[in-house]
Amino acid sequence: MKYLLTVALLLTANLFAQENLPSKWYLYETDKFDLYFTQEDSVDVSSYLAYFDNGYQMIEEYFGEKFLTKFDVYIHPNRNSLDLEWSANWDMPGFKSQCWMVGSGVADQFDLLSPNVWKTEACEHDPADKEEIQRLVTHEMMHVYHGQINLDHFFSNMQELGWFIEGVAVLVSGQLDEERMIDVKSLVREDRFPRDLTKFREGDSRYGLSGSIVKYIQSNFGTEKLFELLKSQTNEELLTNIKMTEESLIENWADSLVE
Repeated sequence: MKYLLTVALLLTANLFAQENLPSKWYLYETDKFDLYFTQEDSVDVSSYLAYFDNGYQMIEEYFGEKFLTKFDVYIHPNRNSLDLEWSANWDMPGFKSQCWMVGSGVADQFDLLSPNVWKTEACEHDPADKEEIQRLVTHEMMHVYHGQINLDHFFSNMQELGWFIEGVAVLVSGQLDEERMIDVKSLVREDRFPRDLTKFREGDSRYGLSGSIVKYIQSNFGTEKLFELLKSQTNEELLTNIKMTEESLIENWADSLVE
């Protein structure tokens, strides 16, 4: 990847006055995305670029279709900075994120809590595990890709499709690992799995459940169909496309895990 090395100093007035928030953002432009970072992460820029470039390439190769536009990537130096960004973007004044929340992606923006502060400001994430960081970056970048393909670029009215939004990101990023599949199969064997698609993204097993049912769709209908489903905005629209009811999709998915 050829990077356009143009580093510019940006001043963000609304952040300047906030305690523990960056007063200076630096910009590193590439031909695919623009990376914004602060002094705290300046020495890690090359590592970030590698993670983002790898994720970008993985997604385009998976679907055989390109990202539609460039987007912004922000590396937040602390959780206060991340929460302020999410508060503004989600119109939720005073929003405070849970410790496991370290990133988000929509059509034009990818926000990431710097791995340099995961030990003190996050949980359930290991900053020393480069494979985990890569999968997480690819997961959030898949949300960016999904947002560009879908006409609801920010998933504003797609709450009921949360299982699919998360599931496809889990699948494409490689987060549907053996450990998660063992957990999901146990839930199915013990008859403890949801009968409602909207419940697939809830609880400790949310990634395994969502990822595995999207994997079932991909395995039975193909990657081209999965790409087509990225345009869906409701469960009804998605289910009509694959000619299944919610009940039959869940039943067939569960049966496939105990065969």
